[in-house]
Amino acid sequence: MPNLHALSTRTWWRNIAPGSTVHYSTPHGGRGKGRVVMSLPTHLVLNIGGQHGTPKVVDDANYISHTTPREKKP
Repeated sequence: MPNLHALSTRTWWRNIAPGSTVHYSTPHGGRGKGRVVMSLPTHLVLNIGGQHGTPKVVDDANYISHTTPREKKP
């Protein structure tokens, strides 16, 4: 179980918003990426693609990095 107090004090975790792309590690040592659908205090829910939008839960244990979406020009 993650330490909720430690997660709540991380500012970078709160900066990950829906629409951001998150890179994560898989249980077999690989890497994957997906788009954030929901951002919660202890984990993120990603859409990793597929015909119906396969969900993936990312927490502190398998998080690698993230990028924020670019602003659209008018």
